[in-house]
Amino acid sequence: MSQIYNCFILFCSVHLAAVEGHLPCVKFLICSAPSIDQALNLRNDQGEKPLDLCRQMQKQDCIDYLTAVEYDLLHPEKEENLAFPAHAAAYNGDLSHLRMLIETGVVSVNERNDKGSTPAHKAAGNGHVEALQWLVEKGADLSIVNSAGETPKDVARRFGRLACVNLLGGDTGNEDLIDEASQDLEQREPQSSAEAKGRAKRKMDELQRLLDTAKMNYQQLGGELEEDKMKQEEQKESARVIRELEAQLEYERIRREELEADSDKLRSKIHSLTLEREEMRNMSLSKAQLSRTLEPAVNRQRKKKTKPRPHTAFASGLHGFFE
Repeated sequence: MSQIYNCFILFCSVHLAAVEGHLPCVKFLICSAPSIDQALNLRNDQGEKPLDLCRQMQKQDCIDYLTAVEYDLLHPEKEENLAFPAHAAAYNGDLSHLRMLIETGVVSVNERNDKGSTPAHKAAGNGHVEALQWLVEKGADLSIVNSAGETPKDVARRFGRLACVNLLGGDTGNEDLIDEASQDLEQREPQSSAEAKGRAKRKMDELQRLLDTAKMNYQQLGGELEEDKMKQEEQKESARVIRELEAQLEYERIRREELEADSDKLRSKIHSLTLEREEMRNMSLSKAQLSRTLEPAVNRQRKKKTKPRPHTAFASGLHGFFE
C-alpha cells in the first residue's frame, strides 16, 4: 500500500513540475518513476497528462523533453536508419562496426542525428557498456545534450542502465538535478512571474469571453440575470429619487414665483410712497416759497394800519365837540 501511495505522490509531482515548467524536476521525477510509461501517461482529475499541462502552460523545454521521451517509448528503435550508421551500431552494441566507422573517419565520434543524439546517447540508453566505454576512450563529449536536453548519463538513468550510469560518473544525478533545479528556479523566477501574469491575463480574458457568451445564451432563453435585477432596482431607485427632486423643484419654483409676486407688490408700494413723499415735499416747498413771496406785502399793510390819518383825528375832535 505504501509503495502505491509513493507512486501516486510521485506521479502527482510530475504534473506539478510540468505545470511550473521546472525541467530538472521533471527529469528527476521521470527517472525516479517505477515506470516511465506510467509517469508519462498518468492523468489527473481533468484527464490531463504531464505533457498536456506543459502545452497548456507553454513550457517549451518540458514539452520538448516529454515529447522526445514519449516518442522513444512509442517508437523503439530496432535499427538506426542508413543516414546515421554509427548510431545504429551503438544502438545495437555492434562495437566492431562502430570502431570501423569512427577509426576510418567515416563519421565523427560526436556526430549528432536528427534528434541531437550522439552514438554515446544510443549506447548509454541501451546499456551497451563496452561500446560506451570505447566511445569515452575515443574522446566522446559527454556534455552534449539531445533534443530532450539530456546528456548520455541522463538517457542511461532514464532507462535504468545502472552500469552505464556508473561508467559515466556514478548516480549522482539526484544531487545534480536538485542543484540544477535550484539554479533553474533562480534564473527563471522573474521570467516565471511575467509568464504567470501573462497566462493569468489570457485565462481571465478567455473566461470573460465564455462568461459573456453564457450570459447572452441565458438571456436569449428567457433567463434574467442577477445583475439585470440589480440594474432594474437601481433604475427604480433612481426614478424615485428623480421624482422627489422634481417635486421639490416644482415646490421651489412655485415658492419663488410667490416671492417674486410679493416682491413686485412691495416694489409698487415703495414706488407709490416715494411719489407721495415727493408730492408732499413739493407742496411744502411751494408753501414756503409762497410765504416768502407774500411776507413783504403783509408787512407793508401792517405798517399802513399803525399810522394815524389826519382827517380821522379831526373827525374825532369834532365828534367830541358836538357831544
